[in-house]
Formats: sequence, structure tokens, C-alpha cells
Amino acid sequence: MRTDLAGRPATRPPIPDSVRSRLGDDAECIWLNQAGGTTWFAGDRYVKCDPADSSESLGEEFMRMRWLDGRFPAPQPIEFAAEDDGEVLVTAALPGAGAVTDEWLRRPSDAVRAIATGLRRLHTLDAADCPFMSSAPASADDDLVVSHGDACAPNTVIAPDGSFVGIVDVARVGVADRW
Repeated sequence: MRTDLAGRPATRPPIPDSVRSRLGDDAECIWLNQAGGTTWFAGDRYVKCDPADSSESLGEEFMRMRWLDGRFPAPQPIEFAAEDDGEVLVTAALPGAGAVTDEWLRRPSDAVRAIATGLRRLHTLDAADCPFMSSAPASADDDLVVSHGDACAPNTVIAPDGSFVGIVDVARVGVADRW
């Protein structure tokens, strides 16, 4: 995995007030991306924070999570807030572990199977019911499906038995060409 683009921070950054007020002092920073966005975890919740100048929209992700709820396994959205210093998204944790944890890096065939299962299931959603478009160009002649928009191992959650649990980082979910 390219940790220069995103990954677990080498040292713990200071806990932002927006995270501390939602998760407390035990919050652990589990993800830092190149754009300055962070993801924090404590208990059974995650808090994603994006700085005010981020090109990512946690509001878009919140809306997509609400649409996916009951249709496809993704984190349950709890709260979205636009604050002076950026955006905050609070979600419930999915049971399982990310496909880039040590367990799944030792079992890549099982991880690939779970990732493929999840994408196959996502693509079976009715594209006509999806109110979001992917940023990838598509025409009516394409094989249109509901696409993740950032399908990769870090965005897949897997159960201990190797089965697909769900996807995270759904800000780009939308209708796109299957290929």
C-alpha cells in the first residue's frame, strides 16, 4: 500500500476539538490522507474530518450513506456538521476489519474474494434508483451500474470468516459504466 498518499499516521496528531467532543480523549487517528483529512475511532464510532479547503465533501458522503442505508452495507450515518475549520462526519462502525489490515494482507486471496463479492453486490443495485452520478463519464449506451467511485482494498470491510461486510468512503458512489 502507498502510505505516502494515505494511511495510518506515523505519529498521533493532536485530537481536534470536533473529534474530542464526539469521541473523547481516547480517540485514535486511524487514517490520514494527503489532503489533510483524518479519520478517528473510539468505541463503536468513527469521525471523519476534512479541512475547510478540502476538495472532498463529507456532506456528499453523508447523503450517499443515507441513500445506501437499507440498500447496501455501508456505515450508518449519525451526524454531519459543517464547522468553521471544515466538515465532520460521524458514523457507526461496521463489524469486521479493513481489507488492508495485517490479517487480510496475510490472506490476499480471501480479501480479493470479499472485495469482488462486495462490488458485485453494489453493481446489482438499480442504477435508475440512484440519484447520484459518478464523476466518470458515461452514456445511455454504457452498462450502467451503481459504482463505488473509489473501489479499493482500504475501502472494504471483511468479517473474520472472510465474508464481505460492507464498504466505506462512499463520497463518490454514483451511476457509472460498469467497466
